[in-house]
Amino acid sequence: TGEVVALVGGRGEKNANRTLNRATTTTRAVGSTFKVLASFLPAIDSAGMTLATPIDDRPYYYPNTDKEVINWWAKGKKEFFNGPFYGLNTIRRGISYSMNVIAVRTLEMVSPQVSFNYLKKLGFSTLVESRYDQASGKIFSDINLSLALGGLTDGVTNLELTAAYAAIANGGVYNKPYLYTKVLDHDGRVLLSNAPQSSQVMKTSTAYLLTSAMVDTVSGGTGMSTGSRLRFREYKMPVAGKTGTAANNNDLWFCGYTPYYTASIWSGFDNNYTQINQSYQQDIWRTIMERIHAERELPYKEFTIPDSIVTAKVCTKSGKLAIDGVCDVAEGGSTVRSEY
Repeated sequence: TGEVVALVGGRGEKNANRTLNRATTTTRAVGSTFKVLASFLPAIDSAGMTLATPIDDRPYYYPNTDKEVINWWAKGKKEFFNGPFYGLNTIRRGISYSMNVIAVRTLEMVSPQVSFNYLKKLGFSTLVESRYDQASGKIFSDINLSLALGGLTDGVTNLELTAAYAAIANGGVYNKPYLYTKVLDHDGRVLLSNAPQSSQVMKTSTAYLLTSAMVDTVSGGTGMSTGSRLRFREYKMPVAGKTGTAANNNDLWFCGYTPYYTASIWSGFDNNYTQINQSYQQDIWRTIMERIHAERELPYKEFTIPDSIVTAKVCTKSGKLAIDGVCDVAEGGSTVRSEY
């Protein structure tokens, strides 16, 4: 609905008023949480792609540079893959396994400008369209391919990142977050009114497809190591979401939702120290969210599948409808799968 029901601006005891609120004021690097919003959302919503669309995970350099895009597991974390690149992979797998190269290649096909326009519709106010820096003589802009990996000039606030994910959870309807409904005087007269502001920012089908892939993130993708932390322990409820890590583990995120609530947890130091424990923010997310659902006794329900979604047999190599005799069982497993 856009109603902010819980907000934490820092750890420890509150000992002053109007102090720094890290949930609303601080802008931070967002890492892989932006892949879904900046790359895969516009790809599915406006570029004719689906969760079955294959993207080639192979060596890639940002255009006109010698800067290579490296997958996160290539730096010694081989739990998921046997090498730094993994060839053709679907967008579903690109989301659930948080594949950097696939995210950037997808954004290149969509175009950074289209992505930027979507992000503005999702309520991000801190994005930089163009800014001239007098000291360096350089022009900074967030309209570039690094958007796919959360490479931003200033970063974003937790509040606005959470609202963007809530739009996916809400069937594509963005609600500007608000912290009060109205203010009355002592006679009950309305002094301030704060009505919610809503807009449809993506198709309902897009919202569901992204949700379906992010359910995989929790249950089988990067969730192979984190899923047990993110799934509710005692209270049964489906969970979808996306992890995020910025450079040197300075910023750790989890943005996730159920059919009822959306929450994002950021953890880090104001002065950018590397964090050794890289998953405790997920414990915080699960603990808070499970308690809310349990205490309010919210009944179990699945994410709603809109009428615009159909299921089809697809070829995992082409992303097209499977054809008998062309896309059959191959050595080591089938190249046909059911997909939304």
